[in-house]
Amino acid sequence: MPGRDELIQGLQGLNARIDGLADAIVANPEAPLPEGEWRVRDALSHLAASSNPVPRVLERARGGEGGGMPSNDEQVAERADVSAADLIAEVKAGHEASIAALGEADEELLAVEIPLGFRPGDIAVGDLLGMLVTSHESGHIDDIEAALA
Repeated sequence: MPGRDELIQGLQGLNARIDGLADAIVANPEAPLPEGEWRVRDALSHLAASSNPVPRVLERARGGEGGGMPSNDEQVAERADVSAADLIAEVKAGHEASIAALGEADEELLAVEIPLGFRPGDIAVGDLLGMLVTSHESGHIDDIEAALA
C-alpha cells in the first residue's frame, strides 16, 4: 500500500507531467486520442472533474458517504466551454487540494478498508488512492501525451 508521502509524490508528478504538456495541450485541445472517441480536451475535462479524489475517499474511510461523481459524459459536457488553460488549472488545483487533504491523513487512516464502489469487494484507502493516481490519471495523461506526439 502506498503511504502518504508516496501518494503526494504521485500527485506532484502528475502536475509536473501536465506542466510539461501544457503548451501542446493549449495549442491542440481538439487532437483526437489514439483510441476511443475522446479528444485531448475531453480527457482533460475528465481529469479536472476527478483530480481531487482524496477528500471523498477519506470521508468514506471515516464512515461518511463520500459523495458521488458525475458520469464521464457529464464531466465533459460541464466543461465544454472551458478553455484548455483553465482545465489545466482546474486539474492542478484539484491535485493541490488532494495533497493538502493527504497532509491530514495518517497511515492508520490509509489502511482502513472501504468498499471499492465500482465493483464488489473492499480495498485499503491508500491502495484505492494509489490506483486513482498512478493508474487512472496517469493513463489519461499517457493518452494525452500520445495524441500530442
